[in-house]
Amino acid sequence: MTEVIDKYPSQHMSGKGRYDCDFRSQKKYKNIGKAVAARVKPGPSAITGLKAISLFLVLLLAIPNVMASLRLNALTPSEADICENTTFQVYANSSGNMANNISLNVTMPGGFAYNPGSTHIAFPVGNHSLQEPAIVFGHYLNWTNSSWALGNGQSLKIQFNLTAGCGAPSGKRLVVNGRSSNGPATTFNSFSILINSGVLNTSGAAAGQDICLHHI
Repeated sequence: MTEVIDKYPSQHMSGKGRYDCDFRSQKKYKNIGKAVAARVKPGPSAITGLKAISLFLVLLLAIPNVMASLRLNALTPSEADICENTTFQVYANSSGNMANNISLNVTMPGGFAYNPGSTHIAFPVGNHSLQEPAIVFGHYLNWTNSSWALGNGQSLKIQFNLTAGCGAPSGKRLVVNGRSSNGPATTFNSFSILINSGVLNTSGAAAGQDICLHHI
């Protein structure tokens, strides 16, 4: 009679014809699955972070856009005669939200000077103002008023006079810079201006002083 040696003494047949080690193996793998699931499960800090991000996105979409867009334009002459008043018009138009605390800065063309008392400001509701600009360094005109506000599609117009000096060069431009307290700064450049030089006559003038006459 041949003796059967059990090479796997830890494995014994159960009543159902299965090795007991099968059940132990299944239990072992089941425990491993639970351990892996526990390892990849997000902790409280990760969940809190995701909730915070979601809340931020919801609030970002709920906050209305308060930025205003200010568009600038200017009506300038193509030619100007020396020593004569020339009318300029600057426009500021708002699109989007209400533009508040509007400030406009005009850089005069080289050789031009502002005519005091020539400003006339028209608002969209029919009101008018004669607010004089602040003259900075002799070249810049600034109008700033905390009460100025423009709704969507509204605009204001500033009209004023400049005079080209006897030595004013041709080809210079009017530059307008503007902004509101709740919008970005914007810039507008006019077309270049041709200067009609005219005639200079020094007779009867003080020494070294030129008298400008009408252009030819």
